[in-house]
Amino acid sequence: MYDITPFLTEVVTVKTTPGLEIIAKLIGYDEKKFTLTLENPKLIVLSDSDVATIPFVFTAEPTLLFLTRDQYLAVYKSAPMSAEDYLTQVSNTAPVEV
Repeated sequence: MYDITPFLTEVVTVKTTPGLEIIAKLIGYDEKKFTLTLENPKLIVLSDSDVATIPFVFTAEPTLLFLTRDQYLAVYKSAPMSAEDYLTQVSNTAPVEV
């Protein structure tokens, strides 16, 4: 298993076992159980010829996502341009009023 701890507090891209790609800020990593804690997860999708993000869920505003070792294949530090776009998106998200 490779060391994910250098990615803590960084924007990462996670490839899940079903094949989804998630971009999020890595805020926690359990070195014994290999569990990831992701903040403000977004799904990566293709839109025509562009790469875009969509909400991780549509009927809620998840601020945290926990992934166990069997739920992901790989974790990478996101490309600088993708990380910058992601941070702009999450910083511009207004809280939902109920």
